[in-house]
This record gives sequence, C-alpha cells and structure tokens, in this order.
Amino acid sequence: MNIKTPVNLFTTFSKGGYKQYGKRWLDSVAQYWPDANVKIYTDFDLQVDPSIKVINFDEVFPDHSAFKTKVTNYYGHNLPKGPVIGNKTIKFSYKGFCIANELLTNNSGITVWTDADTQVLKNVDIDYTKLLNKQFLACQVEKARHANPHVESGILFFDSANSDSKRFGELLKDFYNTEKLFSIKKPYDGYIIGKILKSKNMNYVDLNENFNVTNKRSTAESTFLHPVLKEHFVHWIGNIKT
Repeated sequence: MNIKTPVNLFTTFSKGGYKQYGKRWLDSVAQYWPDANVKIYTDFDLQVDPSIKVINFDEVFPDHSAFKTKVTNYYGHNLPKGPVIGNKTIKFSYKGFCIANELLTNNSGITVWTDADTQVLKNVDIDYTKLLNKQFLACQVEKARHANPHVESGILFFDSANSDSKRFGELLKDFYNTEKLFSIKKPYDGYIIGKILKSKNMNYVDLNENFNVTNKRSTAESTFLHPVLKEHFVHWIGNIKT
C-alpha cells in the first residue's frame, strides 16, 4: 500500500441528513478527495455526479425492515429506557449494515467509512501504509479501560486485502442478524465494534493510543485527536452539525 492505493470511500444518509450535512460531505469529498471511489447508501432519489455510485439501501438490505421490527418489539417490552435504546439501535444500524457489506464485497485497496457529518478539510494525501501499520483496521478507541472499548466510528480505515477485514465484516453482520445484538447494553455501532475487537482478540491500530481518551468525545474539537485525522477532517458530532 502507498498514498496512491485505491480508496473505497462510503457513507450513508437520509434525505433530511443530506440537507443538513450530506451535501457538505459530498462537496468536501469532491474538492479534496477526488481520487476516491465514492459510494452513498441512501433511501431517496439522489442526483449526483456520475462518478459517484448511489446505492438504494432498501434494495441491498431487504432484511433491514424485519430487523427494525425485531428491535422495536424487543425494546418495547424490555428495560426502563427500552424505546430510547431501540430507536438509537435502529438509527445506528444503517451504518453497521453498510460497513459489513462493504467489507464483504471489497477485496483490494483501502475501504474508508466516514459519517456523513464529517467534513474533509484539505487534500487527502494520507500514507495508509503508515497509518494501518500492517493491521486490518485503524480506528479511535475510547473508554479503553472498560470491559470492552468504545470505538468512535466517525471514520474507520480498513485494509481490504487483509483477511481480518472479511472476518470482521462477517462478525459485524452476524451481530445484526442474531440475538447477539441484545447482549450489549447499548447495541450501537461503536460498542458493537469494540465488543468484536475485544472478544475476538483482533489486532488493530488505535489512533488514540497516545491520547488519554476514557470518555466519549462529544465536540468537533475533541473528536479527531490524531494529527493525521485532525489535519484532514472535522467531525461535526452530536446535535451541532456546523
């Protein structure tokens, strides 16, 4: 791998999300990451440059409707905050479904997920060889002292040629397809990713290794701390998207 390694960049957003932050994501990618192979998973008619592949979420994941029903039924009858947890589980599952699918279908290059409320700030000239350091995944770990780490999944870098990427994709898909999902107190993407990495003893690069991050980073200034991330991206995390 090197700086010229093909990049498979993808995200997902709704029609409302497009108006709020998705268009900004698209504009910044077009300006600063033009060599990336871009895919967008969405559920509405999105008109973009022909070089960008728009994927109908419902067509690719026809089982997601049943998944939503399963989650709603489970949390509708369990736990004091069940409906709140259920709604968040469904909201963040779109990301999980997309990540698993990309990992299971890409066989080469670098596969990069970014949340759609992430903005590219400058030309992306990342040395992926150095960033991944021969591991299948580079990510930001929070709450590393807990039983399972929480991964801040605003951006994730995968080496598609590494066999552990496929393995991780299968494990992630399995969580959403089975009752394993309900074994996690907060079955949201970052917690699921952390659970898989810890329970399967998978090797990966922690981009927060040199930072004391024991709590969820909830502001744009405190989310991307690694110098490579901080230089190239900002994550308009939470309710404030600008």
